[in-house]
Amino acid sequence: MLKNPSYAGMYVFGRYQYRQEISLTGEVRKRMQAVAMPAWRVRLQQHHEGYIPWEEFLENAERLQKNRTNGEETVLSGPAREGLALLQGLLLCGHCGRALTVRYTGNGGIHPTLEHRWNDALLHLEDLKKQAADFRRLEARVSTPEQRAKVLALARDFPRLWHAPTTQAKDRKRMLRLLIKDVTVEKSSQLKQLLVHT
Repeated sequence: MLKNPSYAGMYVFGRYQYRQEISLTGEVRKRMQAVAMPAWRVRLQQHHEGYIPWEEFLENAERLQKNRTNGEETVLSGPAREGLALLQGLLLCGHCGRALTVRYTGNGGIHPTLEHRWNDALLHLEDLKKQAADFRRLEARVSTPEQRAKVLALARDFPRLWHAPTTQAKDRKRMLRLLIKDVTVEKSSQLKQLLVHT
């Protein structure tokens, strides 16, 4: 449903085509392959009344593409996943640009001291940026002065929200993604430093 343009009122033909391939054993195989939208043979917008507008369909398609974690061109995975690794899906190789994965060992983490300092720095950075971003974003959504006061109080007390027992790792990852686009890791023989791109 999410990928079918008919839900946005568009009739299409040619979204998929069959390809024949010869395997290493000489067997001919037929497989279906998706075709890029500009190459669809027939595209009739406003063919029928859609459930959603065409613009919303395109936004959904873009969101789905960003959330993919298994594509060849996937650089970063979009949504926050389960688990304790806060930087999961945000690490990039500074040399080739591909995504890096964080793997924790049984001894409490890769580098517990570095991770602790990193988390402290992130908390401080988040506190400052979250206050400004929340204020700008929520100012238009708050309908009453009481609600606005509660939202601003929460933004000012961000460390309490971060450390609250009810805040799950997935929620912390979502908060990080509001502040950090990616973390680029470069291997260097010189002094070790961390650059955060927000």
